[in-house]
Amino acid sequence: MSIARAYTKQLRNDSSFALVPFITAVFAIPAFILVILDFERNWYFLLVLGGSVICSQLVLRMIRRQQQSLAGTLFVYCYLILTTLIISREWEVGSGLPFIFAIFIVVSSTMITPASSFEVWGVSILLLLLGLGVSGGLSWENVGGIVTPVVVNGLLAMTSFLAATDWQLAVEAVSIIQARAQRRRDELFDIQQELGRTNRVLQSANEALEDARNTAVLERDLRTRF
Repeated sequence: MSIARAYTKQLRNDSSFALVPFITAVFAIPAFILVILDFERNWYFLLVLGGSVICSQLVLRMIRRQQQSLAGTLFVYCYLILTTLIISREWEVGSGLPFIFAIFIVVSSTMITPASSFEVWGVSILLLLLGLGVSGGLSWENVGGIVTPVVVNGLLAMTSFLAATDWQLAVEAVSIIQARAQRRRDELFDIQQELGRTNRVLQSANEALEDARNTAVLERDLRTRF
């Protein structure tokens, strides 16, 4: 099972190396453009830009050090905070900003563990309420406006959990089969090597017997001749 888990961890690492730069670009590039277009209004996007770049660099460094779980946790929660910052500044009734949390619900099940999707979903609800409170929009109307994205994100958390669990079980099953096949190949190779050694011993014994027979024949011919 340890081999299967190691293989699963390696695949998570490989996925993270692709996800981290992509999501960083998705956040950093629009943030940079918005700051340039209207710095006075969008100055806080500098925090989004700087936070996303610094976070991604730290996360990639941790992944290279084989700290996958910690790296995934740092990455997801860093972007949850950045998303909360955006919501606290840009929230309005009917806004689709809460759906951004869905990205990290899915990412958490890939980079951390399948069950992390539920944890991130719960944290995203608390952060969403915090963002509304900071923006001064924590009212029954606004709370009613986030019900739909909260429910959709919850369904997505369940879907991500099931999909990631199926993926993990499939990967572990395949890695176990591969490990067993490799052990069987190693056993067959050892048997082949042992058969080769036995065959060489038999050949040596046959050669020794042949030499002995030839010697015996030669001695008999000499005794017969004299």
